[in-house]
Amino acid sequence: MEKIILASDSFLKKFVFEKTKFDFDVDPADIDESVFDHLNPKDRVREISLKKCETVHNRHPESMIVAADTLTLLGEETIGKPKDMEEAYRMALSQSDKEILALTGVTLYFPKKGLFTDLSETRITYQKFDRSDLERVFKDNFPLRMASGLGLFIDAPGFTLVKSINGSYTGAYGMPMEIVYKYLHLFD
Repeated sequence: MEKIILASDSFLKKFVFEKTKFDFDVDPADIDESVFDHLNPKDRVREISLKKCETVHNRHPESMIVAADTLTLLGEETIGKPKDMEEAYRMALSQSDKEILALTGVTLYFPKKGLFTDLSETRITYQKFDRSDLERVFKDNFPLRMASGLGLFIDAPGFTLVKSINGSYTGAYGMPMEIVYKYLHLFD
């Protein structure tokens, strides 16, 4: 298999890819995602991943490209990364005893095969917790790096507050590998 170009510098996406033992390089797309704000969440993540993949493909036309974009929703509200620790507490507390939805659009480019876009949905239910639980697990500023302030990454504070996960485990990290493997096996 040729070298893969990961169109992201997200530490979580790189973490997942490192665990696959694939030979890959990182070349972030750096696009203006705000032009997709008018789309519904599912279309938005698919279109952003497509644009990222196309952008990086233009720089590496002979390489396989993998691009992804993730949105986290609590009900109809998008949850982004907190700006400060107080916002991290507010975001996290809003998820106590609730379910969030992580939507990830994934686009892959294969030389001579073209572009393929797919969608992953992961539902994460958090157990009931309060501010004292968060104060204990938020001992550092790690929540500022995570969408929703919690996250599933094993080093993320919210990892210990998860009650259940339904859907793609790696999709919760922003890189649903079942989609990547599906297309790799199609063209193997």
